[in-house]
Amino acid sequence: MKIPQLLFTIITPFLVYSQPSTIQNDQRNIYIKQSIAERNPVAWPYLPERDVFICKYVERMIDTREKMNLCMRWPQQPLMEVIYNALKEGKIHAYKTALLDSTYDSDDARMIGSITTTINEQLTEDEYNTRETRVTSALNASEIKKFKVMENWIFDRNTGEQYTRIYAIAPIYNLSISGVLLGEQPLFFLSYKECRKLFVNTPLFNRQNDAAQLSYDDFFEQRLFSSCLLKTSNVFDLAIRDMEAYKLDGVEALMEGNVQNENLFNTEHDLWEY
Repeated sequence: MKIPQLLFTIITPFLVYSQPSTIQNDQRNIYIKQSIAERNPVAWPYLPERDVFICKYVERMIDTREKMNLCMRWPQQPLMEVIYNALKEGKIHAYKTALLDSTYDSDDARMIGSITTTINEQLTEDEYNTRETRVTSALNASEIKKFKVMENWIFDRNTGEQYTRIYAIAPIYNLSISGVLLGEQPLFFLSYKECRKLFVNTPLFNRQNDAAQLSYDDFFEQRLFSSCLLKTSNVFDLAIRDMEAYKLDGVEALMEGNVQNENLFNTEHDLWEY
């Protein structure tokens, strides 16, 4: 046997059996699940401005407690835990505003929503020898139950189709000061383009078939989630619930969101009709 052939014979087994660390190798499986780990995000087709016939800005809320969205709370890969780990490793960035123009430090982003309490620390055996100590507890990932999605609905005159492009995602938490709840606020904002590189290699539970594993990229790109519409672009730049007609009636605001959502879906049909 020639020397080059001998080297190839020796090295090849190591190339075949040395799998990347990202490959899912759960001991409960009888085979190595590597399809998700080896994926790359499918790039969006180039869209010149001249082909954009209609564009509508939309904000919607995804509640992970709804049946269709329960997979986002899958204990093996809960979405918020995936995000926190990626921030720590520097794979994605936490932005301060929806404009995605300035970022938080990863440690600062992790401490947003944290709770600081004051406790009495006993210094000696004397029960009166104490001092006040402030303890800060980071927000638990399981407390994040909602995600706001910011997207554009676009009708492409060149292809004659309507599609949606997400550009940012914001985890939502309940702001609390001194034990008083002040309502829901965005924790921070994430660039969806950055997140796609992470999501495409992050498995998601498929309740229909364990072999046909999905990724978070599939979940968002294929619109497999349930959501309610919060806002479409308007002259006052207000969410539906902040408009004068719906401030005092949350049910009416929800119904108006459903109407606007239906109008978005009907846009493509109406254009083809004429």
